[in-house]
Amino acid sequence: MGDRRSRVCAAASLVAAASLMPLAASPTTASGAVVAAEGASPNIVVVMTDDQGADMLDAMPLTQALIADNGVAFDNGLSPTSLCCPARAALLAGTYSHTNGVWANSGPLGGWSAFANSESNTLATALDDVGYQTGFFGKYLNGWSMQADPTVPAGWDSFAAMRGPNGGGGSYYNYSILGTKPPEVYAKLATDYSTDVIAAKAQDFIAVADPAAPLFLVYAPFGPHAPSTAAPRHIGVWPKERLTSPVNEADMSDKPEFMQALLPLPKRKLRTMIRKQHQALISIDEAVHNIYATLGEERAANTLFIFLSDNALMNGDHRLLGKYVPYEGATEIPLLMRWDGVIDPAQLDNRVFTIQDVTATIIDAAGASMATEGLSYLTDAPRTGSVVEGIETIKADFVRPAYCGWRTERYLYARYSDGAGEELYDYEDDPAELDNRVNDPAYADVLDELRSTAKEACSPGPPDFLWDAEPSTP
Repeated sequence: MGDRRSRVCAAASLVAAASLMPLAASPTTASGAVVAAEGASPNIVVVMTDDQGADMLDAMPLTQALIADNGVAFDNGLSPTSLCCPARAALLAGTYSHTNGVWANSGPLGGWSAFANSESNTLATALDDVGYQTGFFGKYLNGWSMQADPTVPAGWDSFAAMRGPNGGGGSYYNYSILGTKPPEVYAKLATDYSTDVIAAKAQDFIAVADPAAPLFLVYAPFGPHAPSTAAPRHIGVWPKERLTSPVNEADMSDKPEFMQALLPLPKRKLRTMIRKQHQALISIDEAVHNIYATLGEERAANTLFIFLSDNALMNGDHRLLGKYVPYEGATEIPLLMRWDGVIDPAQLDNRVFTIQDVTATIIDAAGASMATEGLSYLTDAPRTGSVVEGIETIKADFVRPAYCGWRTERYLYARYSDGAGEELYDYEDDPAELDNRVNDPAYADVLDELRSTAKEACSPGPPDFLWDAEPSTP
């Protein structure tokens, strides 16, 4: 897996690279030498994967070569509420969960039902209003497909969203596609593999789009979400992974009390999970290449490409599986952008850059109008930090209280509801979040500042989040 603090442009595995198609020649651009053609609005292509950690880009050499090597990679890409539906709502609306009300994947505070009232004011409607041809292909918000007659959300000219076998937002096999075409049903043949099917639809959208007008495309595959099923051609190609800190953290005594009873996780299970996630990403890497190739060099030369994940995943970090916690393993996502002649190539940017900032950047690039809580990479000064927030979640092994905190390039501060715990990590000295500094006198001033900033940012806080009680001491 490697150190997350230096993983964005890690060399790809030779085993994985050997299984991929050759990369077509891409336009080369000297820094600042090309300007978007005569002020024409750029095409905008967004690829959003599902549950991909920032340390999983090593499975995607084509994507790195196409986007990171020709643009900017963010070393602190952030999903402030690290769960599928809150993150997808953040991209579409450009707002935080405390604004758009999407806190979970289902129930009154989650999924499509919590977002439905926001669908009249999204990236799709904003770009449609300024003449973009808009297309969405892949995983939408959970619950949309469960309507008796799913209505295509406003603003999308072409819309093809997955419905999994149990009504979820995605699957690798045995799913249907609903939207602007009659429903399509897929089974479990190799040709039904959803990453490839959805990518082909995205390519078809590009192929029939009017090249004289800009297009806005979102390709949202299900991978590498569990069960992390690889395309048949990629099964078994990835080598065994070495587990690194903070997986199965040895000393949990400085963690909040509700985490201290967690047991170490089986190493074989963790290695298998991580290997499968890498293998599931290889077909997405191929899809990024194919989407780029379908655009062709002329249209690609004036295209803003954005690659990101909805959230990352705790593959055993601090003895946790899953997401929706404030730790870097869940919140820090791969985030790459390319726009030839506008974004200089081969940059590594350390600023905190959130999903909301992606939305603001798209609105800025398109010359559209929509209020967001993001900061555009193109015209705004970098943010100093971002709120991280979540409602209470109940898992089999523990109950995580609601939390609110503040993340900067160097620090993570998190506070749990009603005195259930408080954490402070210094990534400069402790990139694995092993040493909670909340009781360290040397960090007293930093703690006071971050606590004050978080308290202001968490107003309103997550539902049922109580700030006032004194936090328990680890």
